[in-house]
Amino acid sequence: MKKLLSLTLVIAMLALSLFSCSTDGSGDDATSTTAPNETSAPALTDPPVTEPPVTEYVEPYSVPEAEMNYDGYQFSILTAGNVAFNDFDFQEDSGVVLDNAQYIRKTTVEQKLDIIIEQTKDENKSSFGNGPGFKRISNAVSANECIFDLGLIGTYDSTQLAVNQCLADFRSIKYIDLERSWWDQDANNDLSINGLLFLTTGDITVSNNNQTFTLIFNKTLAKETKIEDPYTLVKEGKWTYDKLQQMVKTVSEDINGDDIMDMRDKYGMIVWDDSVMAAVNSAGQRCCTIDSNGQITLTLNTEATVNVLNEWFEMTYDKNTAIYNQRHSANNATHGNASKMWEEDRALFRNFLIENVHDLREIESDFGILPYPKLAEEQSRYYSTLAPYNGQFLCVPAVQNDMDMLGAVTEALAYYGKQIVRPAFYEKTLFGGVFRDEESKDMLDIMFNSYIYDFGWYCQIGEYNSVLIKMVRAYETDFVSKYTAKERAANVKVKTVNKEFEELAQMWGK
Repeated sequence: MKKLLSLTLVIAMLALSLFSCSTDGSGDDATSTTAPNETSAPALTDPPVTEPPVTEYVEPYSVPEAEMNYDGYQFSILTAGNVAFNDFDFQEDSGVVLDNAQYIRKTTVEQKLDIIIEQTKDENKSSFGNGPGFKRISNAVSANECIFDLGLIGTYDSTQLAVNQCLADFRSIKYIDLERSWWDQDANNDLSINGLLFLTTGDITVSNNNQTFTLIFNKTLAKETKIEDPYTLVKEGKWTYDKLQQMVKTVSEDINGDDIMDMRDKYGMIVWDDSVMAAVNSAGQRCCTIDSNGQITLTLNTEATVNVLNEWFEMTYDKNTAIYNQRHSANNATHGNASKMWEEDRALFRNFLIENVHDLREIESDFGILPYPKLAEEQSRYYSTLAPYNGQFLCVPAVQNDMDMLGAVTEALAYYGKQIVRPAFYEKTLFGGVFRDEESKDMLDIMFNSYIYDFGWYCQIGEYNSVLIKMVRAYETDFVSKYTAKERAANVKVKTVNKEFEELAQMWGK
């Protein structure tokens, strides 16, 4: 093992008395896009502030900070994936609310535990299980070296690290209390296999909230066409695909009268290829499910999956009412692009990620945000999911210098993430600069508290991610035949993954 690095802590703390101590789609390597957004608008900043919002919590916090001192240990975090996010590399106080909160969270943990946090960022557009996150951590584990203490790794690479036995089980790490609210309980439940948890998320990062699939709607067009209020439908549990499709059909218009529907015209929906996976999950369906015995089972070919895909295909394949923005050049001077359509009130709905909504702050047209619909009113709840291509999961390399220290630092980062970072992201960044109505807050509450995590997507079982996206690109509708063609290979991989996790369960004493 490497010797612990001893460095002098040189970052002075901001007034700590402010705070209470109580508290993707994948698709093909060559053709996937990181997001549906096409705008080239200049970067925007929040109004200058000196203090981020802080929230107090009374939940038990398991890290005995007063007893801990790690002598300036250099705690190294790797963030890597098709999209790599920055949660831990802010070096100075900032006038941007979220950046400032991230900086204060970082320096708070550094001061309390006497460590220095450094982040390595590696963004690569081909992270499908053998990207930089997988290579850097698997190589270090193979060499029995602790190069990175913690990883925030793209979905495809992180699942492959788990299958290859390169990660530590969160449930076996001292000081990490997964029952606390700063950990995502949906992730903990959906990603546990044989009692083991190698991937999770929570308030330690804002990346996955930002990478949540969502729908936005144009309030100007909604008012003009006199559609039912989507917010009311959501709150009453009546927001369904039937309702969405009815609305999409009310808007489309050949504006220039050339009998050709293109990006110069008006549509009911602008569609993003990867959102077909969000449609499947929105019906409560998964490519794979973890059964009561802790085994991965293939569960994609269900009646509900077929029904929701039929709804999705019928709505989005109608070229008179919906347009896939990836079929058109973002810089086409003649036809424009999806962002221009939205700014000119020429689309009622648009598939988006939460992160991309930030680009709409300066447009004049008012808009709202919605979860994906239910398949039918009888569905028990709405389901939100993150874009697999864009998402990241927290993971712990199996080789550590000091596993107890790793647990203490990780728990502290998550705890102060909820106390300091979460309010800044949620209350100030989203509602102080992006969203314009109280109803949007209600919608985000629903989305952020109703995640469904699909290990089958992330592990690319049967390559069904790619299968669905290719179907969308070819406007194909026969899902069952496509599923059947890959079923044998999918089941072989399921057996392989289950065998690896059985061995891991023995290794971790489960």
